Amino acid sequence: MTQFPEVGSYRLIKNDTSIVFLELLTLVEQDNSLSIRLKHFNSDLTGWGEKDVVREFKLVKKEENKLWFQGMTFQRIDERNYKVFLAIQKKNGNQRLFCRHPGRL
Repeated sequence: MTQFPEVGSYRLIKNDTSIVFLELLTLVEQDNSLSIRLKHFNSDLTGWGEKDVVREFKLVKKEENKLWFQGMTFQRIDERNYKVFLAIQKKNGNQRLFCRHPGRL
């Protein structure tokens, strides 16, 4: 498995003053494909769930300006900007679709 440098990080901030949670994403190559690995952290940097468990989103489709992972899609807007589309599974089983504001490369 090849581990690439950090792909990105995200933080949810409440009322522009306090961090609710953080997440760290990495890109890995395994089995001749790509996966995004993600880990969430509380504001005090304690991890969510078991310490050795990370969420993994395998690549399912590749287009010229989009990478489709299981539950997560990256769309290139231009050379330096992209959008992330997420399908978030709620506790009641329903799915919520969410688009993050453009990120920068």
